[in-house]
Amino acid sequence: MADLAVEYLPPSALKDLLQKNQNAYRSGSIFADSGYAANHAYGEFSHWHDFLNQYQQTLIERCPDPGATENCAKVWAHFFGTVAHALSDNNFDRYFVPQVAAHDFNVNAVLKLLLFRRSESSLFFSPSLIRTDHFLSSSAV
Repeated sequence: MADLAVEYLPPSALKDLLQKNQNAYRSGSIFADSGYAANHAYGEFSHWHDFLNQYQQTLIERCPDPGATENCAKVWAHFFGTVAHALSDNNFDRYFVPQVAAHDFNVNAVLKLLLFRRSESSLFFSPSLIRTDHFLSSSAV
């Protein structure tokens, strides 16, 4: 889904950044779920707005110009991959999972927990919280 999202971006500094740093972007897009595979708590909290907002704030402080260095470009691309994952998960969990439950099997306790967790509005990540002004000018990258 993250790769497809880049294809739909209009020509811009953001699209250039993500295409030039595709490996970092893809790494970010799977980062959150890697915590589950490692049985580590970051697998859950890296999906949510508190983590994403702090991640962004740290990048703004340490790499205010995403194109200043190769490393800055890579970590910004990783960040946007992580954001793409969070947004994809919200839609997947909200729309696809209930349809599977309704059509393919009876909802069990795990599914109920997943849907409850993802439906708590205070936990939802809002894309409007992400600053994109770094990428709106052609001189940013």
